[in-house]
Amino acid sequence: LRLMLRLLTSLLAILWALLLLLQTKNNTLSPLHAKATYRTSNGRKVYFVLADDRFDLLSPLQFKPRLYRHNIALQHEAYRGGTLWKFWKMYRWIASAAAIDIVVFTDSDVIFGGCALEDFVASYDAIVNATGCPIVA
Repeated sequence: LRLMLRLLTSLLAILWALLLLLQTKNNTLSPLHAKATYRTSNGRKVYFVLADDRFDLLSPLQFKPRLYRHNIALQHEAYRGGTLWKFWKMYRWIASAAAIDIVVFTDSDVIFGGCALEDFVASYDAIVNATGCPIVA
């Protein structure tokens, strides 16, 4: 009986995830916004993204100079599935960011830790150099 309940629960979770992914609208053609782009001193482009329909298309960051995050959630799109939904939106959007060197996927209200943006990028570079992995969480 326990095994049957586990299997049924797993099946329902998989079906829920599939329905969630099928309902998510495709906005891969969402244009890049200059206000969400930062150019480092060595010329690389850093782009800030979030996926949360509670925020405007361009949501301000607290870094200086003043930058914005590009919200890839569509207006009035119901927030579905928490973290899974956000990653799915990012997966569907990322192809449009081919000209960007570093994409920073932020959670809706958490990004600023008190450091300068150059320090943020330098820390990212140090982690990539130490681990060899360009995806940093």
